[in-house]
Amino acid sequence: MAPQPVEGGPSDGAPRADGASPNCGIHLCAPYTCDSHMDACRTRCSEGAHCIESHFCAGGTCTGRDCTEDNARERCGAYACEVGVCAHNCSQSGCAEGFYCRGDSNVCVPRCTTREDPVCDGFLCDLDVNECEPICATGTTECAEGYICSAANVCVAPGAR
Repeated sequence: MAPQPVEGGPSDGAPRADGASPNCGIHLCAPYTCDSHMDACRTRCSEGAHCIESHFCAGGTCTGRDCTEDNARERCGAYACEVGVCAHNCSQSGCAEGFYCRGDSNVCVPRCTTREDPVCDGFLCDLDVNECEPICATGTTECAEGYICSAANVCVAPGAR
C-alpha cells in the first residue's frame, strides 16, 4: 500500500507530532508525496499514489489535472499549461502561443502584429519581436495615432491625465 501524504509544516528541523520528518509533507513535496519512510519527498512517480490528489502519474512525472494540450487555451487563457497545471505568473512559467510575458508586470499579454495594433493600448508594436513597446519617449519612441506621450512616458489619449 502506498504511503499517504502528510500535512507539511515548516521545514525548521523540529520533530513533528505525526512522527514524519519536518522535511516531508504535502505542502513541501507537491506535486509528489513523501517516500515510503516519510522522511523525504519523492522526485518521480511510478503510480498515482506517489502524487498528491490533484495530480496523476504520467511517464514518471506527477501531472496536474487542470489542463491538457487540447484544452489549455480554454482553461488557461493567456498562460501556458505546464505538466497539467495552468501557469498563473509568467515570471517562472510560460505564456500560451500568441502571448508573451510582459516583464514589468509578469502578465501574459497578446503579441501584436501591426505597428499600431489595438492590443498595445496606444503604444506602438515592435514588429521585430511582436511585442508592445513598454514606454514612449517624445522624439524617440512615439505613440500610436490618436495618443500622446505623457510626462510619465505613457501613451495616453489627449485630455487624459
